[in-house]
Amino acid sequence: MSQRFFRSSAAVYEAMRTQLDAAFGYPDGVTETVWRPAIQAVKDSQGRCLLAVHAASCERPAVAAVLPGLIANGSVTEIDAATYMAAMPAE
Repeated sequence: MSQRFFRSSAAVYEAMRTQLDAAFGYPDGVTETVWRPAIQAVKDSQGRCLLAVHAASCERPAVAAVLPGLIANGSVTEIDAATYMAAMPAE
């Protein structure tokens, strides 16, 4: 499966998470949230939240309705896998 990688401020990350939770009907008794809260997110050296998602998820209507605009206005930056992996904690 192909993945896409993104980074944003914690505020943008949380706003997007809240919006998508509402669109997907979370919590629904099975799934609590679309992704973990910003306080638990992987962060880069500047404290920005990083997110890896399946590429197909970006095509879901709720995501496709907001993601391009957030990228266009600079609120969300698409990054490459190497940048994402460099921020991952060592095991």
